[in-house]
Amino acid sequence: MFFLVGFMASGKTTVGSQLAAAMELEFCDLDCRFEEITTLTIPAFFEKYGEEAFRDKESEILRDVVNECSKRVFGTGGGCVIREENRALLDRQHVIYLKVPFEVIYKRLTAKNKSARPLANTKSKEELRALYKEREKWYRSVSTYCIECEDYLPSEIVALILNLLDH
Repeated sequence: MFFLVGFMASGKTTVGSQLAAAMELEFCDLDCRFEEITTLTIPAFFEKYGEEAFRDKESEILRDVVNECSKRVFGTGGGCVIREENRALLDRQHVIYLKVPFEVIYKRLTAKNKSARPLANTKSKEELRALYKEREKWYRSVSTYCIECEDYLPSEIVALILNLLDH
């Protein structure tokens, strides 16, 4: 069981799906699982129930997949690490932190349709930067490996991860 953590738009889904394929494992995006279980998009859930309810359900889903003990690669939501209970669960797993510089993240967020990321829609650049800095310590604290992703293509990041896992 491998988990990818990192800020929103850090490439967890892209890298995770390629890593899973290379390892001949299934990939599970926890945000997608959230939407399947709740039958709501994350923005719709945020709007209807708020962030606290979202975090409660996110924690429940993380607990469930950890307890499944399945051999898969999981991509977490960017804020999954903010709760201590989630960090405790992740701390016992193989966790790969995809570290992407804030300016690259911000460019990706503004280049894409941000509607899928409620916090990106409601925060200024400086508020997002503060959120990024706050979460970084938690990403590092739960990670087995930290991959600096700025200058690499997803396939190159996958190769780096596979090389790390072989040693």
